Amino acid sequence: HKQICYLGESKAMNLYEACLTLLQVYSKNNLGRQRIDVTAEEDQYQDLLLIMELLTNLLSKEFIDFSDTDEVFRGHEPGQATNRSISAADVVLYGVNLILPLMSQDLLKFPSLCNQYYKLITFICEIFPEKIPQLPEDLFKSLMYSLELGMTSMSSDVCQLCLEALTPLAEQCAKTQESESSLFLATRHFLKVRDIIPYI
Repeated sequence: HKQICYLGESKAMNLYEACLTLLQVYSKNNLGRQRIDVTAEEDQYQDLLLIMELLTNLLSKEFIDFSDTDEVFRGHEPGQATNRSISAADVVLYGVNLILPLMSQDLLKFPSLCNQYYKLITFICEIFPEKIPQLPEDLFKSLMYSLELGMTSMSSDVCQLCLEALTPLAEQCAKTQESESSLFLATRHFLKVRDIIPYI
């Protein structure tokens, strides 16, 4: 999946579909599952770390594309649009819907998992700020809580990632001018940044 930027559109579509199927199977078998011992928690840590690395690499295809541009037009008449049924955004946002309910404060104590999680969240906010308010309400609240938790209880590096994630969300609020939207109300909370971040 780290070589996705070299895939042509048709092969990338096949990868998106395979990843979506994989995430659906994982979700079916793990959501709501109780982890009762340390080994099980470590297994979940490894699972989530791999999923987040996969999603991060899928996102890279949105702005880094080294594929052969001629492949896009092969087999298509001039002016005929390609049929893109699944995009990287679809897979990544589905993956976020899967990850958020599984992330716990205990799991965030694993430094590599914590850093990868906040890198992914920041990446998504930077690339798809307009899609964040479209998340289901409970997942949207979980995302915002994650950002606050990262700013108040995690390392300075994680805090910086959270601030970088909030920047495009604030810009999205300014762009839409919807003062009663869930995104505006959620980001307004972070205006008191000196009260939220203990070491500023």
